[in-house]
Amino acid sequence: MIALKNAIKRLKFFVAKLTSSKRCYVTCTGMTDGAGAQVQAVMSTQLFAHDMGMTYVHTPFNNIYYSHGREDELEDYFGLGSGELQARTLPLETKKIKRLKWLFKSNVVYSIPHCHEYADLYPHKYTLLKDGFRSKFLKNKQINDGRCDCLSIVTHIRRGDVSTSKHSERYTDIDKVNLILSKVKKIAASKGLVCKLTVVSQGRVEDFCDIDFDEVEFHLDTDLKDAFLDLTSADVLVMAKSSMSYCTAVYSNAVVMYERFWHTPLPDWIDIDQDDRLIEEIISKKYECGQKKVTQNENL
Repeated sequence: MIALKNAIKRLKFFVAKLTSSKRCYVTCTGMTDGAGAQVQAVMSTQLFAHDMGMTYVHTPFNNIYYSHGREDELEDYFGLGSGELQARTLPLETKKIKRLKWLFKSNVVYSIPHCHEYADLYPHKYTLLKDGFRSKFLKNKQINDGRCDCLSIVTHIRRGDVSTSKHSERYTDIDKVNLILSKVKKIAASKGLVCKLTVVSQGRVEDFCDIDFDEVEFHLDTDLKDAFLDLTSADVLVMAKSSMSYCTAVYSNAVVMYERFWHTPLPDWIDIDQDDRLIEEIISKKYECGQKKVTQNENL
């Protein structure tokens, strides 16, 4: 059944691509949930427009849950509208749609909450826009790349409004986190790499006392902007089942450890239930790159 639904979607997008052009416009509006979800919604819409040959036009954030009136600040911080046409400047008819269509008309601005239907079918296409997303996000920000001989592991663990009884589909048990960390530690140790762990979450340090790691730095209830930068700066990013994690993983150059949820992964992300040999191979590449940097620095 899933295969049939995806086949129908592919046919729909094939037809849409035949009828669309640069004179078809699409913008992302109507979301009222958290910043991570809204950033991912815009990214999916930019992806759809780019791949369809349409023109993306930007609508700034208007109503972000838990932002406490900081929408303009967050708009500048993420920079997704930088260099883009602004929807409000176009003297064209605007049509609100809830889902992607089979046919698009020219000289119309289509306003949609997100384009996950397309992005989750073709997640590999995010790689074509990754450098652009990363460049906009990192503008005027200093990213901490760490030491070449130290592997920075950052794990995002959903807590706060997520528990075993509330939004449990987003919950990740600490035992699962420990399993992932043990795999990474073992591989890093075999390469002579020191590991540094940062936990990005909500709550108290006591809530995470079962994490099995020698030294842990906790970034709990930190500002949203700091949390995004922490996750994006990782060498190894252990994702939560979260839009915030997803966006930072797209931005990041890290080894990304992905736990399955409703948004599909990029091709170079590691499913945490996959064979350990794949994890070792990817971390080994990181190690080799680090060794080259160390050698270059010693020769200066």
